[in-house]
Amino acid sequence: DCQRISRLLEIAGVNCISASVDLGISSLRIPPPVAPQRFPQGCMVYLAAELKKVVSIPVMTANRIITPQLAEEIVEQGKADLIGIGRGLIADPEWPRKAKDEREGDIRHCISCMCCTGIEKVKCTVNAIVGREDTYRIVPAQEPKRIFIAGGGPSGLESARVSALRGHKVYLFEQGKLGGQLNLACVPPGKSEIKLFLDYQKRQMKQLGIVVEKKRLTTGEILREKPDAVIVATGARQTAPPL
Repeated sequence: DCQRISRLLEIAGVNCISASVDLGISSLRIPPPVAPQRFPQGCMVYLAAELKKVVSIPVMTANRIITPQLAEEIVEQGKADLIGIGRGLIADPEWPRKAKDEREGDIRHCISCMCCTGIEKVKCTVNAIVGREDTYRIVPAQEPKRIFIAGGGPSGLESARVSALRGHKVYLFEQGKLGGQLNLACVPPGKSEIKLFLDYQKRQMKQLGIVVEKKRLTTGEILREKPDAVIVATGARQTAPPL
């Protein structure tokens, strides 16, 4: 039916067709339809490929096209003419520019966690300032400081990134693996893409020259070194439900 309708639309003068689908996974039925992590990347590309068989106008595909490489493969293989990116631009508005400049390592990839599908305001697990870019604009600090950060989980790593971008000298203290709970969160089936965010954070640490101290930050060291500021990002404590 969609092929037949697409031919009629082309005859009527439509310039482009966007091939997507309502997955019916949201009780709120909020457009545009989005697929969660458990769906394979590029899960709706086959729809565009079928429409391209019967029309000559451009056909666009979308949904879980995470990386520039996947986008290029789809176009090169003739499965679609255009790539639609929605959640990827919420996670990183500079996605296309970074891809064009061959800076894919700087892209903060969408992890398809569905956090952004709320109806009140747009939110994003990997982009904390989305929708509040003006309020939380990252600008150079008037007075660069020496900052100690306790904890190398996602909060500590993000604190280190933003502090370094503002021009501060950052020392991050983590006696275990960088990433904290992210190292566990990416283990269950269908959750492996959470590691994309952890990999991005680690790359940013290296690029920004953030010093990582493989030890615990103690009160004695703070009193001895006298940093200008200390950020406590030691995470939550595990607990067992009273069952």
